[in-house]
Amino acid sequence: MFFFFVLNFCETFSAQENPAEPPLHIQRVSENVYVCQKQEDLFFVLEKIDPQTAEIQSNRRKRDQITNDFWYWSDFNKTQKDLVESQEYREQLGRDIGSDYHDGITSFAGMLGSVQEAGKKPWGDQCELWIAYASYVSVTGKAFDQGVSHADVEMSFSVLNDKNLPFTVHMGISRSLSAKAAGRTQHSHISADLHSFAARVMKTQDPQKEYMITVPLKGMRDILFKTLPQGSVFIGDNEHEERVRTASEGDRKVLLERESIRYMNKETATKYANQLLEMWLPLLETCPPKISHEYIIMPSGYKKKSTFMLTGKDRSVKKIPTCSSVLGEYHSRYDWFFVNRALSPRIELPYVVIDLEALVGVQNWSVS
Repeated sequence: MFFFFVLNFCETFSAQENPAEPPLHIQRVSENVYVCQKQEDLFFVLEKIDPQTAEIQSNRRKRDQITNDFWYWSDFNKTQKDLVESQEYREQLGRDIGSDYHDGITSFAGMLGSVQEAGKKPWGDQCELWIAYASYVSVTGKAFDQGVSHADVEMSFSVLNDKNLPFTVHMGISRSLSAKAAGRTQHSHISADLHSFAARVMKTQDPQKEYMITVPLKGMRDILFKTLPQGSVFIGDNEHEERVRTASEGDRKVLLERESIRYMNKETATKYANQLLEMWLPLLETCPPKISHEYIIMPSGYKKKSTFMLTGKDRSVKKIPTCSSVLGEYHSRYDWFFVNRALSPRIELPYVVIDLEALVGVQNWSVS
């Protein structure tokens, strides 16, 4: 459900550290495709999925029935899932790494499902799904149209965007197991650059966009904190902040262990809880959450989130409805964001909000 973190933990290069480097050129191939040659054998691509191609299917499509861009990426994701669940790959990667691959793949699938549902709504054309990926081959159009094989994709993630929101969402980053199985070269230090590439295109399309929101695993979160300037990454929301601030140190450790124990053994959970405390407390002082929530009280007495609020750089607050009535019914045009399980933070996997300008600045880009 979350960001895949089997990436190079030393990805700390940035344009700020190398100001003399010439800009990497992003070419607008069409309204829906942007490309950039990163290295001789590495190309960054961002392609927009047509929501009308994401028709609902009651039965899984056969491979010979892949007829459009949405189903190409759906099939790509299924291929990765099949590989990570195979006995051969479980033995090769190990249980923990296999689980992390699975989380990224599941998150990617959740984004595809979101645009499927949005495509059925009157506002479906306002919800955009883009796929950012690193390719071993030169691309001049959509992957499906270009005949890009699954093994030609080195890394990918989804980008969700709504023209009325001040942020975009990046979710589901992972390296391609198809490429790994084919013995393709694994380029290092590309995850942050690929995020920056996607951010640059989004910022080009809408200069008013301020932030990128995600729910990364620890490895990807570490990369982002190491790569981006201090003060450009914000963590958590008011709900999780309150739980951490108001608990005693001992209570915090127990709380974090309880949140983590479902996924780890006791020893690992205890170690992770200590790391989380070291992370949370300084960050709450220097990078307070940009995200907060308002609530309604349900007839049962249950407190339910009713409004998602994002504090901007000018301290203005953008309020976004998450449900429309005291019954807590989801009728918001932003359902794709709020009911998506891939974007459901936990105390050990909180929201991360990134200043979009800072993310763009990871590399020196030009666009035409």
